[in-house]
Amino acid sequence: DIMTNSFSGKAVERIKDDDLLEGGLLGNSGEITEVAKDRARQLVRSAIEEYLDDDDKWDEIFGHLVTASPQRQRINYPAPLTDGDEDDLGVWGNAKTAVSAMLEGNGALYQAEGLTFAYSLRPSGKKDTKKSYRLFINGEFWDVSCTTNEEEVASLLRILTSHRRLDRDVLAEGAPKQEHRCLPSDLVALLEDLVGKGYLYGSDE
Repeated sequence: DIMTNSFSGKAVERIKDDDLLEGGLLGNSGEITEVAKDRARQLVRSAIEEYLDDDDKWDEIFGHLVTASPQRQRINYPAPLTDGDEDDLGVWGNAKTAVSAMLEGNGALYQAEGLTFAYSLRPSGKKDTKKSYRLFINGEFWDVSCTTNEEEVASLLRILTSHRRLDRDVLAEGAPKQEHRCLPSDLVALLEDLVGKGYLYGSDE
């Protein structure tokens, strides 16, 4: 269902284009003619081939396919943090203080239950010199550029997607000599965004 919806949605956009409708996809009588169906078939085939032949678009679509959960998207899960959550959750009710606490060795961040986390190396053009990654969660994605050390980004994404529980010691698994690492500000901001949107949540344990 996810694959069908992804491709059909992209392809049907072509058929609904005003210029194409004005070109006579449907007859004046409202009949869906064989000519109309043949033309629409070509439009859909062209749209699908376009996405399959575009490495960057296919990376985006495939990441969505392997992580999306229609059931959870329909029930608006996970729930993001709100302004009043600090009163009930303390340090874990605020994205910045939650990430800061985890990085300082106090508590941990957990993946929201039932969600699929994955990442990919984003296809790059010949002129690109720096690697860029995509993080996928529940059909959504984040572009993660390597503004600092490329291996630092890849290491964090590996840990983030393969560990349900994330703490300072787990982060050190990818650091030299198992040292507690100091994350670059853009990666800290990524974790804060995930906490704020409910994909990660904090706990003292």
